[in-house]
Amino acid sequence: MKKAISVLLSWVLIVGFAVAMSAIIFGWAIPFVEKVSENLNKNERSDIYCDNVAIKIKDVCKAADNTSITIKVLNTGSYSLKRLGIARETTGSALQSCYLYNLETIPGNNPQSVLPGNELQFKLAIEAPFTDSRGIPLDCNSAQSDLIIPPATPTANPKPYVTKIEVVPWINIEGADINCPSSIVTIKDINILNHDCLWGDTDLINKKGISPLIATILLVALVIAIALIVWFWYTNFLQDQTRKIGEKAIAEGECTLAIDFKVESVSCFDKDGINGKDNIILNLRNEGKTKIDDFRVRIYGSTNSKMVIIGESLPETYAKQTSVEFDPLTIGTVQRIEVMPIIATEGIVKTCTNKVAIVPITDC
Repeated sequence: MKKAISVLLSWVLIVGFAVAMSAIIFGWAIPFVEKVSENLNKNERSDIYCDNVAIKIKDVCKAADNTSITIKVLNTGSYSLKRLGIARETTGSALQSCYLYNLETIPGNNPQSVLPGNELQFKLAIEAPFTDSRGIPLDCNSAQSDLIIPPATPTANPKPYVTKIEVVPWINIEGADINCPSSIVTIKDINILNHDCLWGDTDLINKKGISPLIATILLVALVIAIALIVWFWYTNFLQDQTRKIGEKAIAEGECTLAIDFKVESVSCFDKDGINGKDNIILNLRNEGKTKIDDFRVRIYGSTNSKMVIIGESLPETYAKQTSVEFDPLTIGTVQRIEVMPIIATEGIVKTCTNKVAIVPITDC
């Protein structure tokens, strides 16, 4: 008769099996999901920029005088940061928000600090309100400079401490500031938010270690939980992506088979009589088999370009005259326009980029 394997060896086998199953699931799911995403976005012009915007809060610490905290932010995305939206909650006040502008001019930073892969830091007042006496919101720097420290008295209440910080990145695309709330970073750990600014000091919490048996049980439970989370996430993700692929395929097919339009004529005129010709008149005709829900027009000038959504539909077999406005001081002399139809099918709004009409313009 042989002896049973030891308890320690049995736990090691359980952990090894759980880790192996997780590795198999990850190794199979990740390439498949990447392939599905790649096929979904192939040949599609995406107007969503925030997917490539990401930040990481590297550290938060409190000044020695308890009046401010210093926050270090790392740009881990693909775009330069334009500004930051900061929200602060303390034991003495509810969640308040302010904006941090001109990031590169903040002391300790430079023009490279806002670029992808670089780090910037700034101070944020703990007690200063983010609105002035009239209730008008201040930017974060103004709130910091307006901070007034009252003189200490024997009966003074304890100074408040920070309980929550939220940072939302903003980027600038073609002159427009874009808010990316999907990239928000939140910290609610009061130990992290209120430790003293002793850079490199990571000995913030001193606790006793747990027993090996409990550690093993927790490790097994964690691995199994991760495996279950990955599996359920992957199942839901695959179903959602399959549905989106089907909807986009229907829209692509309608663009190819049912959409056909013609730009019959184009001319320019001066609407306000100030800066020269600043409007383009288009005569459009729908020669396809379905309604066109809208049109996207890109105006190309000698110095710049501009994208305009007309905001008008065109039923099948109908013709219509419409116009788009431009600023000749911004884009220069108009050289050509590109007109693309937009359709809405099965809840999907699709720009038919394979049906673009390119029209040269010489009288603007």
